[in-house]
Amino acid sequence: IKSIRKNAGVHKVCFITKDNYSEYIEIPEHMLQKVAEKKMKLAHLADYIRIALLEKYGGLWIDTTMYCHRVIPEEYFELPFFTCKSEECDCGYLSRMRWVTFCIGGYKNNIVFTFLKRAFEEYWKSHDNAIDYLFFDHLIDIAYNNVPAIKKFIDSVPINNLHRDDLQAAMNEALPGESFDNIIKDDTVLYKLSWRESYSEKTADGQESVYGHFLNMKIGEK
Repeated sequence: IKSIRKNAGVHKVCFITKDNYSEYIEIPEHMLQKVAEKKMKLAHLADYIRIALLEKYGGLWIDTTMYCHRVIPEEYFELPFFTCKSEECDCGYLSRMRWVTFCIGGYKNNIVFTFLKRAFEEYWKSHDNAIDYLFFDHLIDIAYNNVPAIKKFIDSVPINNLHRDDLQAAMNEALPGESFDNIIKDDTVLYKLSWRESYSEKTADGQESVYGHFLNMKIGEK
């Protein structure tokens, strides 16, 4: 969170939590009821919240599991739709690397967000569980394949942040050349991390790991 605040440039950072989301958006009662009954998981509620925020305000949603290494390029905010994107491939992911849901943004009232917001709301009116944990990706895939304007927006996003998984993959390795910057790539601003992984502050031979160094970094805040 500190890294995002430090590198947001002129853009205001709003930290959305379960205690303050209602200050920004209203969630349909039937969806809140499904959450209360544990039929709708919190992860799916969070997916809806980010889309509802973007539809109403625009901007850029960045998960708190992301480390921002330098100032976020202004072009991320200038595009009508933005997401982290790699070359399309048959990699086992429904997205085929065309989009991610942990970093997504664009203009308010963009048809991408309007479609997804309505899709979430309509689905949960008549269903008591999601078809998949990656339900969000299924909705985007439906939108991509059935709404030409949405396909055009997604296809027009330039390839970016290609090495976003490198930092997480290196966490248990020894710090390369005693420099954290040896991991960071010039073409990548945002790095995806995970609270689900297990990391150690030292390597098997007692050296400081990338994770150990990362914990002690002085990121600071503006």
